[in-house]
Amino acid sequence: MSRYSRLSLLFVVVLGACSETAKIPCTDQATCAPYGAICVEGFCLLPPEGETFDLSTLADLTDPPDLVDPGCADNSACTTATTPICDPLTRACRACAVGECAAASLCAPSGACVGCLAQADCDASRKLCDTATNQCVACKAHAECASRICDAGLCAPEASIAHVDNKLAPCTGADGTKTKPFCDVAIAVATGKPYVLIEQTSTVYPALDLVPTSDAPLMIVGLAGFIALATPAFQDPTAMKPSLRIYADEAQDYHVTLDGIWASTASGGANPAAVVCTRASGSNANIHLTIRNSLASGDANRGLDAFGCDLTLESNILGTNHGAVAIGIYGEKIALRRNRLIGGSTYNAALQSTTYVAENNVFESLDITGAGAVVSLDASSTGTFRFNTVAGNTRGISCGAGAAKEIRASIIAGMPEPISGNCTLVDTVTPMGSVVGTPGTPEFEKQVDHDFHLKANKPANQACCTNKLTTGPAVDLDDTPRPKGAMFDIGAYEAE
Repeated sequence: MSRYSRLSLLFVVVLGACSETAKIPCTDQATCAPYGAICVEGFCLLPPEGETFDLSTLADLTDPPDLVDPGCADNSACTTATTPICDPLTRACRACAVGECAAASLCAPSGACVGCLAQADCDASRKLCDTATNQCVACKAHAECASRICDAGLCAPEASIAHVDNKLAPCTGADGTKTKPFCDVAIAVATGKPYVLIEQTSTVYPALDLVPTSDAPLMIVGLAGFIALATPAFQDPTAMKPSLRIYADEAQDYHVTLDGIWASTASGGANPAAVVCTRASGSNANIHLTIRNSLASGDANRGLDAFGCDLTLESNILGTNHGAVAIGIYGEKIALRRNRLIGGSTYNAALQSTTYVAENNVFESLDITGAGAVVSLDASSTGTFRFNTVAGNTRGISCGAGAAKEIRASIIAGMPEPISGNCTLVDTVTPMGSVVGTPGTPEFEKQVDHDFHLKANKPANQACCTNKLTTGPAVDLDDTPRPKGAMFDIGAYEAE
């Protein structure tokens, strides 16, 4: 009989009648020889009762060829989700039982160890129970949270929120809870709570002069967002002051977030900007202002003015009805991502002495007069300008006389003079006949209605703008993943 034939018979016997010698681990036969046992897959095995092994023929068989499966050693060897537990007696992977899963895990009916079975299992971590994966996951939208505020992936605790609803005026006995909300946003802010939640209303809230008193972050959330409101959430009916002003004079950092807010100025009066962020003259205060999912609209002035503030603007509509500039940013830093900026007879966006990142935005003004431009980047401003769509009637981007400013992967549409000043265009489409950039005539969905999505599968767009670049941002202005095709499209929107 051949050696392996003998071994085959031998290990049939081993499987049926051998026993482990007190689970003595081994690396060679010498460890097991004193017990009359053999070393198989890391453990000493005894022969059947009344029999012996011929150890001389097994001396070099520390790793027999797949004759015996020793099973799992611990739970780490059990990689199938529904059999995560290594049974210590049978050394086989099996379904979990209550109390057997690792800390912070639960045993599901399927036999798998999971992060949660119900939302209550995730409440302590302020996350959401994903019923598809049975794991606690970060929130992505306010509506997902019971408290109706999602902040950086975590649901805000109800006790940390001051509620406002002026439909309940005069708000007698108000304490800022969900059932007894304040009527006035300023009173809610004065509580010092980190979150203020403004309920949907058909009544205008008075202009808010927000003066932070500590460096504790403050988030003000408009529950319905600006789309659902019939009238602006904040407005000064006299048009003598901004609808929202964020102001500081103390030398410390302030962090304010406005999410889902509508601020608009009335006509007449002093025509202030709808939203103003500023610090006292000579102050070392640092205001970090984030505005997202909001609308700021000026009448005869700007939608937004900022002086010495560090700004993050994401997914907003910002503009002016009749003013010279839609937004004016002076000093410090600004990040502009996924915004639509509309209007302005001199400039749509004016950035002065500013460090900027502008990505996935639409800048539009069909009312530019004189020497103005849709986007103005003065000589002392520096930054990144890429994947934007700039549309207007005369001049696109003014880069000033300073160091060259790179305009990358953008569309400058409809203007006889796409740039002025020291601009460098890289992978940027400009109107046919232009002496700079890559000439093209993009086809938009409906420019007359401010819709600058590229029409898909149009030869003109395929020639100028779609499937052109190998790198780009993860999403477009609509938060749609980029790219859709093999390569990235140019401009604010991904088409194909």
